[in-house]
Amino acid sequence: MRNDRNLRGTIVNPKTRREIKFESGHERDAAYLLIANPDVVDVIEQPPAVSYLDDQGKERWHTFDLAARLTSGERGAYPVKATSMVEWSGIAEELNNIRDQGSAPWANRICLRTGEHMSRDAADNARLIADATRWKNAADVEVVREFARTLTGSIAIRTLTDVTIPAAAGMQAVLCLFAEGFLELCGTGLIEYSSHVQLRTKTTN
Repeated sequence: MRNDRNLRGTIVNPKTRREIKFESGHERDAAYLLIANPDVVDVIEQPPAVSYLDDQGKERWHTFDLAARLTSGERGAYPVKATSMVEWSGIAEELNNIRDQGSAPWANRICLRTGEHMSRDAADNARLIADATRWKNAADVEVVREFARTLTGSIAIRTLTDVTIPAAAGMQAVLCLFAEGFLELCGTGLIEYSSHVQLRTKTTN
């Protein structure tokens, strides 16, 4: 099994053109999932550290791996850990202390992200969406959007692209509409031409 714990690199957020550095595969996946979320406006890595008192009353410092600003105006803090590291690292107790003491007043929510929250398919889909928005063809997106407005249920991506913008260009337009929050995937799994989509009906921060 591949060990992504020490995987390092940089992502360019297509929404802001800002670089986001990651230090593990889990951080990379969490960053892509935030970038691809239409309810997220901006993402930064490692915001300023916050201080808190541990259970013995000793001052400690914590740096969140990621922070995000949402369309609602709220801000989220996202520590990222491999599932296997959660228990022995004591991260749950650490986050409880930070929440209880109000040590991160800028964060409306503090959400631990582990492999249990980030399936491989979801992370790969997020990367597809983020990459598609970098090369957005606005005219193609509008063609697909206008047809999609008429949907009353779900439709296969292949059918949608066949009647609007065929092949890869059509898929790219569909992915851009995911990024905008106009369309959403029905069910789970990788986004493929056989996947079904529908008009987005919910908000997920």
